[in-house]
Amino acid sequence: MTFLNERWDVFAHRHQLPPVLAANGAPWLTWLMIGGRGAGKTRAGAEWVRAQAMGRAPLASEKAGRIALVGELTVECAALWCVLMHEFWTGDIQTINALVNATALLVTYWGFRFGVLGVYISGRTREKVSALTGQDSPGMVEKLVKAVLVKDGVKKK
Repeated sequence: MTFLNERWDVFAHRHQLPPVLAANGAPWLTWLMIGGRGAGKTRAGAEWVRAQAMGRAPLASEKAGRIALVGELTVECAALWCVLMHEFWTGDIQTINALVNATALLVTYWGFRFGVLGVYISGRTREKVSALTGQDSPGMVEKLVKAVLVKDGVKKK
C-alpha cells in the first residue's frame, strides 16, 4: 500500500507526467501544463512538487533543496487593483492599456525569473474558446473596461 501511495506515476495519465528529459538531454526544471477543467493540472503539479521535495523517482533523482512556487496572479495584486479601479472610475483608458501591457511583461519576467523548479500556471483555456469560435475570448480586464465604457455611454466604433 505504501508503494501505491508514493507512486503518482502509477495512476497519472500520460499528459500529467513531464517528459523524462528536455531537448538538451537534461532533466526538466520548468514545465507548463495547460488543460481544461478536470484535466488534472492541480494534482499533477502538486505530485510533481512533492516528488521534487522528497526525491522520489521517477519524477526526481534527489531531494530538491529550494523549490519556488509562483502562484500570485497579477489580478490578485492589491496595488494593481487600486490603480485599475481608480482609472476605471476616472475613465483614463491610456493608463489602463499601459497597466495591461505592464502585466504581460511582469508575467513574462516571473516565468523566467522563478522558473527554477516547476512553475505551475493554471488557466481556464481562453485559447480553446478562441480556437473553437475563431474569435478572441475577452479576458477579465477587457470585460471590466467594456462594462465601464457602456456605463458611461461610450459607443463602440
